[in-house]
Amino acid sequence: MYQQQNSRFRETILIINDNPKSLKLLTELLSTQGYKVEIATSSKQVLETIHFILPDLILLEVKMPDIDGYQICEILKRDERTCNIPVIFISALDGVMDKIKAFTVGGVDYITKPFELIEILARIENQLRLQSLQQELQQQNARLQLLLKTTHAISEASDFESALEVILAEICQTMNWDFGEAWIPNQDNTMLRFSRGWYASNTSNGALPLTLKFRQQHQIITFSSHPGFLERVFSSQQAEWLEDISQEQYSVSICSEIAEKIGIKSALGIPIILERKVLTILVFFHKICRSLDQNSMELVNGVATQLGGLIQRKKAELALKKANQDLQVIASLD
Repeated sequence: MYQQQNSRFRETILIINDNPKSLKLLTELLSTQGYKVEIATSSKQVLETIHFILPDLILLEVKMPDIDGYQICEILKRDERTCNIPVIFISALDGVMDKIKAFTVGGVDYITKPFELIEILARIENQLRLQSLQQELQQQNARLQLLLKTTHAISEASDFESALEVILAEICQTMNWDFGEAWIPNQDNTMLRFSRGWYASNTSNGALPLTLKFRQQHQIITFSSHPGFLERVFSSQQAEWLEDISQEQYSVSICSEIAEKIGIKSALGIPIILERKVLTILVFFHKICRSLDQNSMELVNGVATQLGGLIQRKKAELALKKANQDLQVIASLD
């Protein structure tokens, strides 16, 4: 499985507050607990911050200089990228209608001033725990749905490489990757052959001629003493994530010149393994530099673990079908 180095910080918390004293107090409190803290003192800074960093939780002051916290929360909840981030309101307003409005616009909790620091931490940890459980349930459901789709598709496929093409399409569409391809090792494990089954999203149609041209020229990778991306995935039998393929010293399946023209930035290699043997390597590409999404990685790894057995059964089924056809041919000659 993909190994990620332990992060220095716990979750990231965005504090939206224009009061220097409150900012200092909350920042010191959360930092000492290991949280990574981001600060925004206006609605403009909020939008700038979330463009680059998606926090795990937001502490939002109701009284803000330009637009109030309620309006900021409404903006965040309308945005697909931020709508699921839990928002905890902090305010000196303790009226019932103030609290009702906070929950109406999408807040998950409301803390009135003055507050105890231990209360802040307890409420934050509670919401982060609930968020984690919800994400885990969503991930399990996504894994189940993806596995059901791929299982059905594999059973309906006419041959092994057609099955690979369907798997690539299902994973790319679920994970929002632009391109997908598969590589199959030979019996001696000395080279990888490019599978005829591959996938490109509808938004990548302009890149298809270049992609096809490359694949006509680059269909076999022979293992060398200087292992590249695919060889590392094969030999380690672990997934590998390249946030920026331009930093890769050796080939990442698609040569750098073609990759630059197509606009490919990130790559993910996933080995499909059964009984410690690599059956195939699935490779996914994206046209933006994507940082590691641990939930996505765990989802793909979970599906890949199940695919090993499914692919092997498909290969055995096809082999048996061919054997029966050969027997029928022999019988017809008698």
